[in-house]
Amino acid sequence: FSGSAAEICKKIIDDRWNGTYFDGGESLFRDQFWVRDFSLHLRGIIALGRLDKVRSNLAWAMKVYSENGSIGTTILGGDTVVDLWHYSADSLPLLLYALKISGSKDLAGVYTDFLNQEIRRYFEKLFDSETSQVRKEFFSTPKDVVMRKGTCVANAFMVFTQKLLINDFPNLENPFGSRDLRSAFLD
Repeated sequence: FSGSAAEICKKIIDDRWNGTYFDGGESLFRDQFWVRDFSLHLRGIIALGRLDKVRSNLAWAMKVYSENGSIGTTILGGDTVVDLWHYSADSLPLLLYALKISGSKDLAGVYTDFLNQEIRRYFEKLFDSETSQVRKEFFSTPKDVVMRKGTCVANAFMVFTQKLLINDFPNLENPFGSRDLRSAFLD
């Protein structure tokens, strides 16, 4: 693409918009929605004037996730939710973050039962009550092909999830409650 840096970024973002959602990229990632990549680039996409598409994308993603009965790292072909490569420590918190940042928290009200189910599942899969940290298992994170158990980043996302539930989504269930995850994480 040609133009200024902002013009090039807008063209790239528009090229990734398929009319329903932002797909993951050329060739290998076309027709794939990755909640992680979407959420981590969200502020930039919004700053470049694509808030309407962001909100539309989130409404679509919430519908697909709920129809599949789970939040995963990736939606393939517009309708199939998968976790690549393991259950993810970041998909739920990054989805909640995206709802918050985009001003789409109303979707949490529409999908309350589904989100509560996914919050409980997240808690059950990740939380180790003996350590107040993530279990010593594999969880996908931004380095999903790096296979390590109980990583710092997985713990950080669990703490972030608790913070989002307390500060931004008080109407959703919070099985973490007021546990001091932060101190356990820092220790």
